[in-house]
Amino acid sequence: MPSNTASFSDLIGLLQQALSDRTERAAAIKALQNYIFESPTPVPGANAEQWRILNDLAYDLDYYEPDPQDRQEDPTFYGEERVEAEIREALEKLMPTSPA
Repeated sequence: MPSNTASFSDLIGLLQQALSDRTERAAAIKALQNYIFESPTPVPGANAEQWRILNDLAYDLDYYEPDPQDRQEDPTFYGEERVEAEIREALEKLMPTSPA
C-alpha cells in the first residue's frame, strides 16, 4: 500500500485482515505499522482521536510474536490470543457500533 494513497478504511482493512487470516497476520500488522510510523499526520478519513488509537495500537503490536519459541525470549512478547484481543479492542474504539 503506497503511503500516499492509504486511507482510514485501508488501515481498518489491514486490521480486519490481521484478525481473519492468521497466515497473513504478520504481514498485515507490518504494513499497518509501516504506514503509521512513516506518516506524521492522520490518514484521510481519520480524526485525531482515531489516529491516536491507531498509533497506540501500532506500538503495542511491536510486542506480538507469532512464534511461541521466540516469544519465550522476552516476557513482554505475546501471541495470537492477545493480538486478536488488542485488535478487536482497537476496532471497537475506531468503529463504534450504533445502538440497535
